[in-house]
Amino acid sequence: YIDCDTHYFPVKFLEGISDKYPQSPRVVRNGDEVKSVLPDGTLIKNQAPKGRWHLDTRVQQADWEGFDIHVLISENRELLYTWDRDLGCELARAYNDAVAQDLKECAQPERYLGVAWVFLPDVKESCREIERAVKTLGLRAVKFMGGFKDANLGAEKLWPLYDKICELDIPI
Repeated sequence: YIDCDTHYFPVKFLEGISDKYPQSPRVVRNGDEVKSVLPDGTLIKNQAPKGRWHLDTRVQQADWEGFDIHVLISENRELLYTWDRDLGCELARAYNDAVAQDLKECAQPERYLGVAWVFLPDVKESCREIERAVKTLGLRAVKFMGGFKDANLGAEKLWPLYDKICELDIPI
């Protein structure tokens, strides 16, 4: 049994980004309590319990739920297309690096399918990042949200990304 709607948020991926991008979302930790906040402290959301973002703890939940594999799709609220280009691309790289690192460090990586995220408004960078995420990091799919500004998911400007995804033979 495969759970495809697992919402994974490797909390460490935001740590360090706010040093370079003061306008970025950030993580606030209090033990296992984790919150995502905007720079002014406005709560984006309380993260799910540790079992949802720590893979060695999460596997116990997957067993209890009866799932053999969790597809690690990104949370949406911190990964939006409203960030400026540089921050959006940096968030994508950091997220993908964190997922790959968590998979490498967990005890049962075969229980998870790592999914990349790309900053869709920059199509050229999205193509580079998805290739890096698959070929270098070993992620096996990509997730992105609906359209942005003047581009829906069928917009011609996104076709190069779809070509890249077909070339890599991965699911969206």
